Amino acid sequence: MIMNTEMKRMIGRVELIKRNEHIIRLNLEGLNKLFCPQFVNVHDCIIISDKPILLSDKQFLKVIKMHNDKTGYETCNTDTRVNDYIVDEISDLEALAIAFMTIDIWSNKLKMLEPNSKFCFIIDCNDGYVTLRFHKVRAEESGWLCNDIDSYTEPIGYLVK
Repeated sequence: MIMNTEMKRMIGRVELIKRNEHIIRLNLEGLNKLFCPQFVNVHDCIIISDKPILLSDKQFLKVIKMHNDKTGYETCNTDTRVNDYIVDEISDLEALAIAFMTIDIWSNKLKMLEPNSKFCFIIDCNDGYVTLRFHKVRAEESGWLCNDIDSYTEPIGYLVK
């Protein structure tokens, strides 16, 4: 995993939570929505949506222009705040531990949809919330994050699977 200094500090503390068998109360419906979102293919982009997205080629080109590229479109449409799916208020470390579980589950589901594709999972912590996003890795497009990951002030990292 590629991460900035702040994320490295958090990851070390997450390992302590895992070893201490910390208990987090979860809502099963919320957990199901977090772990099993509806992945929808839109013109070779995988996004999260509860319903099919029907865009003509012309409409899709407008959408891509608005987001700069397919990577930007996917990243904006897979933005998921982990804390929103948990019953009780939890620490950013607890949310981060759940985020890593979520990445493992999403990665497996996405590989079933597109076995030949690699996906970049982006995780960041800001204002007490942990957010996940992903996009397909495309040779013709750069990643969503800037190259200097330490230029971000909040803990952030990404993992390609």
